[in-house]
Amino acid sequence: MSGSSSSGRGYGGGIPMDTPIVNCSGLTLNTRVMSPVMPYFSKSKVGTILKVKLDNSTIVLINEVGDVVGSIYPPKVESLIKCLENGYKYVGEIISISGAQINIEIRAT
Repeated sequence: MSGSSSSGRGYGGGIPMDTPIVNCSGLTLNTRVMSPVMPYFSKSKVGTILKVKLDNSTIVLINEVGDVVGSIYPPKVESLIKCLENGYKYVGEIISISGAQINIEIRAT
């Protein structure tokens, strides 16, 4: 009888305490479009829906014909990236346009 007398009840593993649990299907964020493609946005209207995709480590906005029209860096970017990596789909709805300042709401589909 060699070795340790472990009861098999370990306390390690699991989610680290400093990693917040994210409800990906309920994640909603408001943010500004970074590097907007102005020829596209100058013709866009409030309420326009864009696809949200992960392109390497950048979150990009895709219009109805598949063109990248901007990127975003929302307050909870790590949570959104993790959700996108786990297969959740998101859209961005334009909620305001004021010149080159375009604000969108990001939500799961």
